[in-house]
Amino acid sequence: MNFYSHAVVASWLSPDPGFVLGAMLPDLCRMAGEKPIRGAGVILDGVRCHEHTDEVFHAHGEFRRLCADAFDGLSARGLARGSAKAAAHIGVELLIDGGLFDDEFGRAHYLKSIRASPALLSSAQPGAGLSRVLAAMRERGVERAHTSADAIARRIDYATRGRRRLALSQGDIPRIDDWAQAARAAVLAATPTLIRDVAKEIGAAPPADSRLGW
Repeated sequence: MNFYSHAVVASWLSPDPGFVLGAMLPDLCRMAGEKPIRGAGVILDGVRCHEHTDEVFHAHGEFRRLCADAFDGLSARGLARGSAKAAAHIGVELLIDGGLFDDEFGRAHYLKSIRASPALLSSAQPGAGLSRVLAAMRERGVERAHTSADAIARRIDYATRGRRRLALSQGDIPRIDDWAQAARAAVLAATPTLIRDVAKEIGAAPPADSRLGW
């Protein structure tokens, strides 16, 4: 599950900005290339929520099926095995993000948590990389363009760059773009069941006015 989806699902369990931020921190620290920050109190509770959520999410049969289908589709388009495996996992998670953009409750609490992040993390002394990531998130907000096929391809390129067995080869970005366009409908169709199951397992549920249409 990507950091945005983590924030949305965590907000269904507790809308506290520290909790929602904590649920994103493991992913954000990896993006920033920094050691994990676990924080204390409600932030630590959010980090633990992230860990529990990922355990449930990654073990779910529907997620595994989506990743297997994505791997087959990316391999058929010419990606090397390691690149296809990484791109399948990341790409499916990013497409699932798009299925949660209509949740106004989760979106509002995601934005609230990143806006409050400087104060929430002041005692944890985040590194420059994490501070830059959070600043970029505050400036960017939430837009559907972040999960467009082209954006997904470029985010996968960024996430795998410098990793010998996972990094993309020349020409892979348009191949991933093509796969993401073809796979979007199937991933979005599977998202409600997958996210409902994960949320139920961790004791969360989308609010009645979430407008997800589920």
